[in-house]
Amino acid sequence: DMSEEQRQQAAAAQEQNIVQMILEPYIDPNRLIRKYENAKRARQTWDTKWQIIQNHVFPDYRDYLNATAYKGAPQTSKIKAHTGAVSGLINKVVSLISAKTCDPAVRWLDLKFEEDSFNQMFASRDWLYQCREALYRLFAQPQSHFYTSTFSSLLDWFAIGTGCREIILRKDTGRIQFINVPMQDVFIDISGYGDIDITYRRMQLTAHQAFQLWGEALHPKMQSLGIKEDQTPTEQKHEFFEVVMQNPAIQQFPGLNYVSCVIDKANKSVVDIGMHHLSPYVVSRFFVAPGETYGRSYVWNAMPTISAINRLNKRQLQLLDFATNPPILVRDETTVNQRQLVPGGFIQGLDIEIGRAHV
Repeated sequence: DMSEEQRQQAAAAQEQNIVQMILEPYIDPNRLIRKYENAKRARQTWDTKWQIIQNHVFPDYRDYLNATAYKGAPQTSKIKAHTGAVSGLINKVVSLISAKTCDPAVRWLDLKFEEDSFNQMFASRDWLYQCREALYRLFAQPQSHFYTSTFSSLLDWFAIGTGCREIILRKDTGRIQFINVPMQDVFIDISGYGDIDITYRRMQLTAHQAFQLWGEALHPKMQSLGIKEDQTPTEQKHEFFEVVMQNPAIQQFPGLNYVSCVIDKANKSVVDIGMHHLSPYVVSRFFVAPGETYGRSYVWNAMPTISAINRLNKRQLQLLDFATNPPILVRDETTVNQRQLVPGGFIQGLDIEIGRAHV
């Protein structure tokens, strides 16, 4: 005899198989890979704007650290004129918006019956109170990452114009989790009405990580590699991507408006299929001009002013350095003694060999 939990698992597996059988004719991995690559190529212009914002507003720690402090060579080809005033102001604005919209101390989730008579009954009020407590715990618990992901998503939305957040139900813990997805891994297509039609999310995973997520649904090559990596971990990454699109079989599944599928790009195989009432990806765009896919932000509109402030800040730092460590004149000799060379010191005279000022 099967236990109740085993019967539920068997029923869920049977339902999943039925869903896959109906949706498989609509899901062609080769076609989805082509659309995914086209979506990546279509946003090169926006990537350039995004990179300009990153370079001029948010500092890169590699520009300020010694080469021995990290792997890789420092960016010595260019020196960023960065001031903490700009990035600090952006963080303050985003923090203010985040605090106003979802303050952890404010129970902004409220539930009421449409009929006022039910709101007056003690049993119904007690039930609603328990529901509000459950919802509050859902968002307030640290494991949900609701507040941290909200701040990160708002920062992307305010700074670069587009942000993305994923809402998932974790299979291992059974908890709802909010995840801020970096925009470098998100690509979107829009419909003829200008709405977001398809969302692509790139995932760089090891074979063992993929095996933990999808198990036997993986391609046989990836399955064997994932089991092997369980014993000998490796850092080699494999590219997967998830596609969330309008349900092509909406007539068979009324109310389930979205379909998600995960594609193993290297093996061109489908490793997961799911159906959703709402899209698990919440993509916010700040300001979209006609014909544009990604948003424009306040920061992009203020880039001329930000560049001017950063240039003034750079000049001010140079003036302070000049005032505290000015150049001095040192005596010139036929043979330059190493002890006479001092930082910022200019040696007067002409170099006999090349006939120019020797510095």
